[in-house]
Formats: sequence, structure tokens, C-alpha cells
Amino acid sequence: MPIFTGKNVDQAVSNGLAALKLEKTQIEIKIINEGKSGFLFFGRQKAEVELIEKKITEKPVSKKIIDEKKDSVISKPLTAAEKSARSQLNEKAVHDVGYYLADITELMGIDTEINVQFERRQVTYDFNTSKQGLLIGKHGKSLNALQYLAQVNMNQKAVSRMNVILDVGGYRKRREETIERLAIKVSKDVIRTGETVQLDPMPANERKQIHFYLARNNRIKTTSIGTEPKRSVIVAPKNKK
Repeated sequence: MPIFTGKNVDQAVSNGLAALKLEKTQIEIKIINEGKSGFLFFGRQKAEVELIEKKITEKPVSKKIIDEKKDSVISKPLTAAEKSARSQLNEKAVHDVGYYLADITELMGIDTEINVQFERRQVTYDFNTSKQGLLIGKHGKSLNALQYLAQVNMNQKAVSRMNVILDVGGYRKRREETIERLAIKVSKDVIRTGETVQLDPMPANERKQIHFYLARNNRIKTTSIGTEPKRSVIVAPKNKK
């Protein structure tokens, strides 16, 4: 099989799939050159991969099988080789997003190291920098905006859904405590005044915290409105129409 190149492994694989007219589930990936050696490495070489077509007779795993007895749609289980290929592509996506974040922070004039924690479907990029305030921004707006961009980038590169979290100096833990206090205060205000309150836009993980903290309060209800990255939570009296 020929060797395909790209600015990173993900792009090299995409170029190869387009040329061969195959799906990801139909090939095995042999990485010849990753093309990058670290987040802050410049003058990168192109990534090189070899795509090996699998010798299978079954239809691709993405094909849906109809269970006529249950009248439902069932996904065919992935083989060990297919799981390995997907895992490999997801790991490359995690690294590529890391390079992406390193480039952006460099343009922001922030000298930082990025530590990556990849567990199940969540990836945390933890920044170690002396310019925490600049990276976090007022009320976390800069960090949240960068997190949104990283999530969009991850969605484009990974073959599985993965949640992206950006943290710096334990900010997310402190912010979680702030969000809990905010949820308690807003719920009391809504109950006292009977008026609906719309909170400032928040990233998805913070909105989930608000919903979680207030879920057991039977006197109020919460909903989310708007589109990312300006989606926000509304807290309202439960009996208000």
C-alpha cells in the first residue's frame, strides 16, 4: 500500500482514505512518522502513514442491521482490530488538539506547559503557566472561549464523542465552588421574588453543575437556552407559566 502524508497523522489518514475511497473501519493504520515531537516543537515534519486494507467480507461496521422481530436498529459490534484503529485515531486527536492549544497560547504571548489527562470520554488539558490571569480572563471568559474552540476542534478530529476540559492552576475546582454558591443564591432569589432569572452564558460543564445543584429543589425549574458558546441557564419558579 502507498504511504500518505499530511500536516499531522489525522490529516494523513484522511488523505489516504480519500485516495483509496475507503472508510476508517476498512483499514488498519501503520504510523511511519508522527511528524511532531512535542507541543512546543517548531519546524515540524509531515506525518506519514501507511493504510492497510482489511481482508473482510462483512459490510462495514457503520452499517445498521434491522432487527425485524424487535423493529429496532442495532449496531454491529466492533472487532478488536476496529476498536484498536478507533482508539488510535482518538489518541491522535487528543495530541493534535494539544498542538492546536499550544499554538494559540503562543500567539497570546503565554509561555506554558500543557499536561494531558485522557480518561474514558473526557480529556483535560491542564496549563502550567506564570500568566494564569491572562489565560483565565475575567470570570473565566478567556479560558471558556479557548475550551469551546478546543471542543469544536476535538469534534472534528476524533471518531468518538469526547468532552474537553481546560484547566489552569486549579481554576476549575474553585469555579465549581463558585457555581454552587451562585446556584444557591439564585434559587433563593427566584423563590423570594417569584421572578425568572437568566444567568450569564456558561460552558456546558458549568451549566450541568447548575442543573445538578438545583434538580432536587421542587420549587424551581431550570432550562438552557441559546446556542454555543452563548448558551445560558434560566432559573424559574416551578409554578410560573
